[in-house]
Parts: sequence; C-alpha cells; structure tokens
Amino acid sequence: DRFYGHYGNPTPEYPDPCSYLWADNSGAPFFTVKDSTLGPNLPILANGGTSSGTQKGIFSYVPFTVIRSNIYGSNVPIGMEIDKTEGASLIQDTYLHDIWSDSDDHTDLINGNFHASHITVRHNYLDGIRVGNQYVVNGIGMYDDPADSSGIITDWTIDNNYFDRSASMIFSNTDTARFTSPYVVTNNVFTNRFTNGRFVSRHPSTQSGNV
Repeated sequence: DRFYGHYGNPTPEYPDPCSYLWADNSGAPFFTVKDSTLGPNLPILANGGTSSGTQKGIFSYVPFTVIRSNIYGSNVPIGMEIDKTEGASLIQDTYLHDIWSDSDDHTDLINGNFHASHITVRHNYLDGIRVGNQYVVNGIGMYDDPADSSGIITDWTIDNNYFDRSASMIFSNTDTARFTSPYVVTNNVFTNRFTNGRFVSRHPSTQSGNV
C-alpha cells in the first residue's frame, strides 16, 4: 500500500496530530502494515528530510506489526502508547529515514511512550537524518512518561539493526526498577554519527554482538 497522509509545512494542525496511519484506543489490536510506503508525495531533499510532512508516520495505541516497509517525512516515523497488558508488537525489515521537522519539533525514529512494552525491533535500517542535515533526538526512545507508580516499561528486544545519524541512538530510563527485564540489545551496528551517545540507557539484561 501507499500512504500519503495529510501533510503540510508547517505540520498541519488538523487532524491533530496528523499521521499516515493512526490506530486509536478504540481500534482493533494486532493490525499489520506490510510491504508499504508511508510518506508524503514529495521528493527526498538533498540535505535530508522532505519539504513538508506529518507529526507521526504510524502511531498506535494498540499492538501492531510493521514488516518490510519504507517510512519517511514525519517527526516520528513509528510511535506507540501501548498498555503493557495488551500484547506484543514487531517492527522488522523496515527503513525509517528522512525525518520531517519544523522549528522545535521533537523527532525520534521509534518512540515508545507511556510505558510501551513488549516491543521487538529487528533487522531495520534506522537513519535519523532530518531536514537541514540535522539528526533526530533518538533513534529509539523508550519513555517512562509520566513516571508514576501505575506504569513500568518492560520487555524490549532490539536486535540486528543498523543505526545511523541520531543524537542518541538508543535512549531509555536508567532505573531498572522502572524499566524491567527482559531488555535485549544484540547484533546491532552503530555508526559514529551521533552527538549525545550511542547508548543512553539502563544496562541490557542481554547484550552481545553489537558493533
């Protein structure tokens, strides 16, 4: 499939937030996006990003799968706010790149917010170049937000991905009581194009084969 979305410059306010695909709390869980392109009907700019875009690429409140897809031209190509009791999500064999950004937009390639859990990120190309040859804030951002007693992050696997051009390539809470195991980081390649750190996170429960 080809998703063009409702894009703009600056990012359009309606619908707010705009995206190429949005799965609300009332939506059916476990949807799949496969072999698809999600981005504006615009060329990639020579200095990164696109001339117009959306706030989110895919954003979901329910578990999902994304396989073999091409996503670009948004502040956050894949974002999620999934209750940890709802089930597992998978992002695999997917290319995230050329981030749309306007003024002080927050930009991550993959953003797990409000204690998103049971996520596998496997064999993806994660290139955080954004408009103006800048870098996204995080390649993968796992947020304990808000940090209250009702939510805890758990069960992330980040395996066999290629990370490039992010201020921080992997970011999370460093408190193992708030981000509990399993937390697997294996067989990933990290380039030297970062500004804050390749890994700003708690220690994984399993880590090996990273370069």
